[in-house]
Amino acid sequence: MLFLFDGFDEFPEHLRESSLIGEIINRNILPLCGLVVSSRPHASVILREQATIKVDILGFTEKERHRYIEQTLKGQSQSIAKLTQYLQDHLTISNLCLVPFNIVILLFLFKMDITLPSDSSTLYHHFICLTICRHFAKYGHPLKNNIKQLADLPEPYSKIVKQLSKLALQALNNNQLVFTYEEIEAACPDIITTSEAINGFGLLQAVQHFRLTGKATTFNFLHLTIQEYLAANYIVTDLRPDEEFRLLCEQFWSDLHANMFSIYVKLSKGQRSSFKKFLSGGDNNITISTEFLCDQLKCFRLFRCFHDVLDYHMCKSIEEAEIFKEKKINCSGTILSATDLECVSLFLTSSSHKQWVELDLSSCYIQNCGLYIIHKYLNQSDITITNLWLYDNDLTKSSSSFISDIVLSCKVEVLSISGNSTIGEGGKLYTMLTHPSSMLTGLAMDDSSLSSIAARTLFTAVKYSNKLKVLYTNHTGITDDVAEEITTAITTNKSLVRLRMWDNPISGETTVTILQALRGNMTLQELVVPSYPTAIKDRITSIEQEINTKRRSQGIQDKLTVI
Repeated sequence: MLFLFDGFDEFPEHLRESSLIGEIINRNILPLCGLVVSSRPHASVILREQATIKVDILGFTEKERHRYIEQTLKGQSQSIAKLTQYLQDHLTISNLCLVPFNIVILLFLFKMDITLPSDSSTLYHHFICLTICRHFAKYGHPLKNNIKQLADLPEPYSKIVKQLSKLALQALNNNQLVFTYEEIEAACPDIITTSEAINGFGLLQAVQHFRLTGKATTFNFLHLTIQEYLAANYIVTDLRPDEEFRLLCEQFWSDLHANMFSIYVKLSKGQRSSFKKFLSGGDNNITISTEFLCDQLKCFRLFRCFHDVLDYHMCKSIEEAEIFKEKKINCSGTILSATDLECVSLFLTSSSHKQWVELDLSSCYIQNCGLYIIHKYLNQSDITITNLWLYDNDLTKSSSSFISDIVLSCKVEVLSISGNSTIGEGGKLYTMLTHPSSMLTGLAMDDSSLSSIAARTLFTAVKYSNKLKVLYTNHTGITDDVAEEITTAITTNKSLVRLRMWDNPISGETTVTILQALRGNMTLQELVVPSYPTAIKDRITSIEQEINTKRRSQGIQDKLTVI
């Protein structure tokens, strides 16, 4: 039996454990069935074990997006150049516009000669207002003036949008994205009684379903962010202060509400009394409670909110939080969405701190598309990161050039990419070892999968590296085929101090050959070799003793230890 599940990211979280579909996905029933799942990457990371096939919906690549812009603005070379430059200057919008729907919106605004936005909420605000205006024009009821705010709509249209916005908020609170006709009728009675308003003035789309019992119609917003924008607008314009404060306390840190509240802060410029009260832990002072400043991820999300509204005073108060005193960022073990990765990257590149001791993104389920977001911010930045931990993620060889660029740009000294399957297969990865500006002294890539070609490329880079001191390649699949490159590397390299190659299918004879090459090496202090037969143990011990005797005779205190 084969199940096809399209849109896992839109599957309500509470049903992932307590529904029939959730039971199938978690393999609690029908454990041998085939399961093909499509999803946006931020949600699919938890499906690594369950899904037979996992299809990540990534949207455009930058090349595909540029080709789409060229096709849409065919023959308008100046316009193409202007829009391309705009996307290069606005990273947040650029990342959003890898989603095809968003680049369609941006092109729509561009062709309408509207000032292009610098943040997502303004992008959707313009789109919603223009969509409503187009709707009325299409049905022969053009508005006298183009609306600039939803409140500018005449009655009863303003009332309908308010009802629709209330539905958007209630549905988000219930993790609901699809509505029946009856639900629309109950929540928005004026839609039903107003001619041609059933599609919410162009903001809703109807989908027909054909079932055994007959035909049915459901509705959903054109895009989740439209629902989030309307919900945020409703909070600002219609919720009572006590309701607003309660909602902030209950849902502000919810991943489901993150984008909605980001828009809410933008719409209110962070000056709502309820928001100030929430931030300060119950007071009306515009300060941030120490409860929030003790959680780095919460700090990153708040920083982005205040950065978007140009409140640099509040940004500064976040930067100066005690939790950043040691210049370490630790998100280890946290599932980070694309938005979270953008928040982290924005904080790194926009704060006044330019030297970081550590950036720990280990076990965060980061995929290639997530690393791409980090790369766009950190590449060619003016910050330094001494230690970068990326181990135990879902990175593959497609991320090789991103990692290499980040290491070189941020002057990384110690890098761990262990546990990322085929990450070591990318030849571009090893340019970070040989580049003249490289500061890399430590590289850990245990539990990766290295082909013979990839392993040869790695040790050829080690040969020419003059800064690398520590290299961990435990359990990477290195075989006897790479013996020549390994021996050449350790004979030539004069900086390597520690080399670990435990749990690789290398024979005892090859281990002896590698060790013999160390007779001319006076710097290596620790060599961890694969398991070898007892019969050659004495040979290995003898060579180790010979090397150490030679070092002592030359006045070299650092001895070699073979483990």
